[in-house]
Amino acid sequence: MECNAELGQVYLVNVKNRQFKTMVVNASFKFFLLLFLVLLAGCNESGSEFNSSQAQDGSSEEQPFVIKPEIYGDPDIFDGPRIQFAMSAPGENRDTIWSIKTDGTDLRQAVDYELLYGDGSGGFIHPPVRSPDNRYIVLSVARGVEFIEKQLIDLKTNTKITFAEGGGIPLFQWNADSNEIFFHMDKNLWRYHVEQKTMTKEVKIGYQGTYYLRDKDQFFVVQKDGFELFDRKGKSIRKVVLNTKWGLKEWHQLSADGELFVYNQKRGIKSYVIKTAYPSDIILDTKLRGDLGSFSKNGKQIYFRHGGFIATLDVPTGEPSKLYSSPDGFGSISGVSLINY
Repeated sequence: MECNAELGQVYLVNVKNRQFKTMVVNASFKFFLLLFLVLLAGCNESGSEFNSSQAQDGSSEEQPFVIKPEIYGDPDIFDGPRIQFAMSAPGENRDTIWSIKTDGTDLRQAVDYELLYGDGSGGFIHPPVRSPDNRYIVLSVARGVEFIEKQLIDLKTNTKITFAEGGGIPLFQWNADSNEIFFHMDKNLWRYHVEQKTMTKEVKIGYQGTYYLRDKDQFFVVQKDGFELFDRKGKSIRKVVLNTKWGLKEWHQLSADGELFVYNQKRGIKSYVIKTAYPSDIILDTKLRGDLGSFSKNGKQIYFRHGGFIATLDVPTGEPSKLYSSPDGFGSISGVSLINY
């Protein structure tokens, strides 16, 4: 019962008979006193339920948040696609790497603070990228003011190495066998061989982002005014100029099969989704902004960070929906990508 009683107003008349006047006042006072006691009893009854509920909740000790580790190769954890992202745990001033299932459940820490920063490394400055077999995570790390390191974390052995140093947005890409990484560094395209621990300089074809198409063994290269497909020897297969007035931002994403591309123009507030086979047809334009995370395997959703949480964008309808927020006491979310699909 909600107590929201309102006291009435009492008006006294000027009568000649003082005794009668006293009787009227006394009767009125007794009536309103009785009414007030009835209402007070109801309020106390309602309040007692609320307080009892509060006391019950307060009597149970609050359970501390337990961080569950992501266990490499666990079939229950990797029984379907997962979303990987960066977030800081309570009491830690730098992000670590986490993952959840695509329904927003089963939060796991993939890489802990000690492995990431125990050797004095700085924070990672570009989204970490998981290998197709889920064993490795490659990331770009700032160490001091001048150096940017490319680091490789082995989740099976819980070890980390630095395999390159240099600037630029790397846009890490894995081959299908998880033994080679393509990435940009100092305006060149490089390939790192995981098992041999060696580097190879690739053909110079990229401008502001090179995606490796695993099934076709081709490069999808984002240019100033569109995109271009190249074979492994650097021969141009197809060039597309998009209908953009100011050119493309260095902020885009390609689906794993190379069929869908989302991009932004240098000016304006919209993101555009196109089919790369029919680039003149824009299938979605949206004002939603944030880290452009990953397309789902069927290309119908985009998982991305928006407003500090993980959201999904339904490509056919353009409808966004909130999927996951960081727990209380944790930092905001960034670097969203889809893994294990």
